[in-house]
Amino acid sequence: MRPTLILLALDTFNKQLAAYISERMPDAIILVEDHIKPLQHAFLCSVAKQGVIVEVGPQPQSVLRHDVMESMQEMTIHILDFVHLFNIDKVPELPLQVTAYRYKETLHLPQNAQGERIGMVHQNVQDKDFAPVAPGDPLFMCFDGREIAWEGSYTAYPHFINEAAYYDNNIAMSMAEVLTIEV
Repeated sequence: MRPTLILLALDTFNKQLAAYISERMPDAIILVEDHIKPLQHAFLCSVAKQGVIVEVGPQPQSVLRHDVMESMQEMTIHILDFVHLFNIDKVPELPLQVTAYRYKETLHLPQNAQGERIGMVHQNVQDKDFAPVAPGDPLFMCFDGREIAWEGSYTAYPHFINEAAYYDNNIAMSMAEVLTIEV
């Protein structure tokens, strides 16, 4: 999924943090999950006034990858540096805009009327987090060979695609739209 900074709000602090991270880690993704209030998220970071999430990968469960750990460390250090600069009112000049993604919805794997899984994530989507999917593009491949296309009314950017941690809940992926953050 590449290094991803997940923001739960878009206030001044978070907008500046997004710009700061984007400038220092151009390959990082900024994902905004402000569809509910921060305290309603079931994340540890929601207990703080300004909580953020660092998501890195790909990394299979129970496996440590050196490159992924370095990426997480780099982003975490940049976040802590920014917090310090913000607290002492010395945030450097930042870009005026940042491209980000805003969470829209979660999609589940296809099921039949009995709740049995009847398909999987389509190979055109697998391992392509934040690649655009237009209405009509295939999202799922059923075990009987049928394709199920994206029926949304917008170009979506799937992420958390086919994550093992969400498999028990039959979650296939989350969808986002592109967002320009005005810093």
